[in-house]
Amino acid sequence: MSTRRTIVMVVMDGWGIGKKDDSNPIYIANPKNIDYIKRHFPAGALQASSIAVGLPWNEEGNSEVGHLTLGAGRVIYQHFPRISLAIKNGSFFENKVLMEAIKVAKAKGKNVNFVGILTEGNVHAAMDHVNGLIRLAQEAKLLRVNFHFFTDGKDGPPKNALALLDKVRAEAAKIGYDGVHIGSIGGRYYGMDRDQHWNRTERAYMAITGQNDTNIRMGTNDSPQVDAGGAENLNIERFKDLKIDPKEIIEASYKQGLTDEFVEPKTADPEGTVKDGDSVIFFNYREDSMRQLVEMFLNPSAVSQAISPLKDLHMASFTEYSKKFGIPVAFPPENVLNPLGSVLSENGKVQLRIAETNKYAHVTYFFNGFVEQPFPNEYRVLIPSQNVARYDEFPEMMAKDITARAIEAVSENAYDFILINYANTDIVAHTGNFNATLKAVATVDEQIGKLMDEVLRADGVMLITSDHGNAERLRDPVTGLPETKHDSSAVPVYVIANELKKEKDNFEVETSEHEVAGILSDVAPTILELMGIPQPAEMTGVSLMKLLR
Repeated sequence: MSTRRTIVMVVMDGWGIGKKDDSNPIYIANPKNIDYIKRHFPAGALQASSIAVGLPWNEEGNSEVGHLTLGAGRVIYQHFPRISLAIKNGSFFENKVLMEAIKVAKAKGKNVNFVGILTEGNVHAAMDHVNGLIRLAQEAKLLRVNFHFFTDGKDGPPKNALALLDKVRAEAAKIGYDGVHIGSIGGRYYGMDRDQHWNRTERAYMAITGQNDTNIRMGTNDSPQVDAGGAENLNIERFKDLKIDPKEIIEASYKQGLTDEFVEPKTADPEGTVKDGDSVIFFNYREDSMRQLVEMFLNPSAVSQAISPLKDLHMASFTEYSKKFGIPVAFPPENVLNPLGSVLSENGKVQLRIAETNKYAHVTYFFNGFVEQPFPNEYRVLIPSQNVARYDEFPEMMAKDITARAIEAVSENAYDFILINYANTDIVAHTGNFNATLKAVATVDEQIGKLMDEVLRADGVMLITSDHGNAERLRDPVTGLPETKHDSSAVPVYVIANELKKEKDNFEVETSEHEVAGILSDVAPTILELMGIPQPAEMTGVSLMKLLR
C-alpha cells in the first residue's frame, strides 16, 4: 500500500479578508464550510499586496504576482516597480530594445506605435509608463507617435477612459510635445482576450491596422449588450470621416450601455494605424493577456484568412509574453531559481495542476517562476472556461468540474502535491455584480467542502489560501457604487489535516483571521515542511506551521 500523503493546495482567487458589512459579499454569503474550517483548523492572514509581493506601496495585488510569489517562496520585485524605477533613474530612455525600435523606424521613415491598456489599475500597465513613452518619443525627436489604447473598466472604474485620455493629452502638453496621436481605441475585452476567442482579438487587430470595413461596426455577434437595431442612434455616418476623436468612439459605446471594458474597437486616425515597415512596441507588462494579439501580428493568416498580413514590422515588448515569439524584450524576466514546483520535482514528487482557462497560466507559468514547460513528474489539467461575455451570467464557472477532477486525483493516491485554482470570486467580482458574486462565493464554499471531505477521508493535507483581495469589497463605502478592482486586503490561509483538528472559541477565530501571520511567500516553505523537504536557500519565506492559530 502506498505511503504517499497527498497535499492539496487550493487558491480561492480574489478571496480577501474584508469588513463585516454590506459591502462584503463574502461576509453576506456566510460560507458555512469556510466558517467550519476557521473554527476547527489552524488559520491566519497573509499580506498579499504592496511591497509584500514586490509591488509599490499601496498597490493592490493581482493573480499573476500572487501565484508567482506563492510558488517562488520569496518576494520578487515585479515588472511595475522595475519599469517605474527605470523611468525615474533615466535608464528607460537609454533602453537598448526601445531605442532600437525607434532607430529602425526612423531609418525607414516609418512610424512608431505603442500598443497597450489605458489604465490606472496598474495590473497590466501603468499611466506612469505611458507618460514615460511620451517623453521617450519627445527625446527621440519623433514627429509623431501613435498610441493604440485598450480601455479598462475592469481593474479600475467602469467608465474612466475619457478622463484618462485627458490625462494623456495633458502630459504631452505639459512637456511641450505635440506628436501624440491616438491611432485606435477599443475595450480590453477584445484586444486583451486570453481565452482563445480569436474573433475578439481579430477585431482589435483590424482597428489597430485600419483594416476594418468602417470605423464603427455595431451589432456583431460578439458585442456584449449591443442592440444592433439601435445603430442609427449613433449616427454612424459621422464615424465614416477619416479621423475621429477617440472620445466620440467611447461615448458612442456608452450610449449603448457598454462600459470601458467593452468599447467597440475602432480606428480613430487612419494615418496612425500600424502599417508595413512600422515599429510596434507593446507596453503591457502583464504577459498572458497580450499573447493572442502579438501572435496575430506575427502570424495573422494562421488565425484568420480575412486579415492582410503586414510586412517588415519591427516588434518589441516591455516584458516577455512568450519565448516562442522571439521578439526583443525591454525588461526580460528575472530568473527564479528553485520555485516550489522545481524543488518538488527534484525530490521525486509527483504534481498535478488543475484550473480553468482563465487561471491556467497562473497555476503553471506564474507558479513555476515564469517557466512554460512542466517540470518532470508535473501533470496539468486544463478545464475549458465557458464562452460567455460576462461571468456574472455564469458565476458557478467551472468549479464543479475542477473539484470532480481534484477528488478523482486524491482518490487515485498518485500525486504528492495537487494545486487547484477556483477563479469564481475574482472573475465574477470584476463584473461588479453583487448578487452574482454572492453565488460565486457560495459555489467556491460548496466545492471546498466537498474537496475537504475527500482529503480528510484519504488522510491528506489541504492548504487553502488566496492570491489577492477582490470579492470582499464590491461597493464603494462612500458612493455606494460597484467596485470592480482588486483590494489590498490580507488573504486567509488555512491548513487542514485530521491531526490538526481542534475546537476554537470565538476569540481564537477572530484573532486568527485579523492577525497577520505572514506573507504569500511563506506558503511554499510551509508546503515543504509538511512534506519534510529542506527549504532551498533561494526561498526567503518561512513556514507558517508554528504561526497559525
